[in-house]
Amino acid sequence: MLLEVLLLVIGLLARLLGWLFPEQQLYVREFEKADLSVALLLLYMFGAYTVLRVAIRLFRGIEEELKAPRKGDVRDE
Repeated sequence: MLLEVLLLVIGLLARLLGWLFPEQQLYVREFEKADLSVALLLLYMFGAYTVLRVAIRLFRGIEEELKAPRKGDVRDE
């Protein structure tokens, strides 16, 4: 949600600059392309972060399960 709002604001600023400075239109188009590239990079980074978090939780869960005593398991204490 926050990323969408940020991209909307950046896109609107780029359009506003295009209207205010028509001679700089080429630079504004390049800025919009760069904006899309940055958005995709942020999306990939967020996806990788989410996958990493899920993997860490999964491995922690497996580790806790291995450490927990099983029913009927008699261990020397």
